[in-house]
Amino acid sequence: MNVSITDELAGFVRGKVNSGRYNNASQVVCDALRRMEEEENRALRLAKPSAADLVADLTMDQQESIRQRVRASIASDEFSEYEGQKGLRDLAAGVKAPWPRALGRRFEAMKRYPVSKDAERDLDRIFLYWALRASVDVADPLIDAIIDRFWLLGEHPSSGVACESIAPGVRCFAAGKHLIYYKKIRGGVEILQVFDGSKDQQQAWS
Repeated sequence: MNVSITDELAGFVRGKVNSGRYNNASQVVCDALRRMEEEENRALRLAKPSAADLVADLTMDQQESIRQRVRASIASDEFSEYEGQKGLRDLAAGVKAPWPRALGRRFEAMKRYPVSKDAERDLDRIFLYWALRASVDVADPLIDAIIDRFWLLGEHPSSGVACESIAPGVRCFAAGKHLIYYKKIRGGVEILQVFDGSKDQQQAWS
């Protein structure tokens, strides 16, 4: 493969070879391409991070805060239950409705997807944050995407990363830059917390 480069780049390559770090120009080019590939892969991870990526980016204080919040949700036993995708659509509609919790809106108790009151408040905060920062048109599909993951986890409850250090049976799953903490239960999953992994949202919740 013949590649044409500018005189400036050719001088840069010669300088690297003359430094003794590389034996020839091919090694310089191969190293540059390897670094480019690593940077592209890193950019892809940042654009669509996994749960492990998001957890690794948290400070010790943030991890401890999440641990306490998830354990509190488990102990509280305050959940609203939603049945199937229709029930989850009702949840999404409630989050996006004007002042859903402030007006005391309550959902019909159903089966399969118990969602903690803390997680419902998390969704409210995420929706309000992005509605104010960007627009309702941005916040609406974001909430839909997060709640769609609830259905996915109900169908594939072992998809998330185990978080036994928080409590037995707790797992987390990434939805964009959000972390969903949940537990597998008979016939579905129990949604415990929804944590926004973005730096701005972390600060907004502190």
